[in-house]
Amino acid sequence: MTAVYTVSVVPVSGFTLPVDLTIASYPQTGKNAMPATTSFTFDTSELTYSGSAFGTAQLTISIPIKDFPGATVNYSPIIIQGVGGSYTRQAQISANAKVSVPPVYNEF
Repeated sequence: MTAVYTVSVVPVSGFTLPVDLTIASYPQTGKNAMPATTSFTFDTSELTYSGSAFGTAQLTISIPIKDFPGATVNYSPIIIQGVGGSYTRQAQISANAKVSVPPVYNEF
């Protein structure tokens, strides 16, 4: 499974400092725990202000198909964190996944 999210920053009250992006937390225990093989990748981990707006980043979450539980799963909460100067802000997302593998058989 691969899910792609666009991450953006909206400046408030003249804020223009660079913002560093990380994954602060994700489900690691319980029935909705994400597999240990899950990867989180930002195409850029720092958003900078240019002109009148911040750039955006793409967050890609990948889980190998072999590690799926074989049912519908809601991986939540996944917390994206942005830090700029002395400010820290977080946003929560979820990744819903469903895998169905057709049976393999031969007709004679």
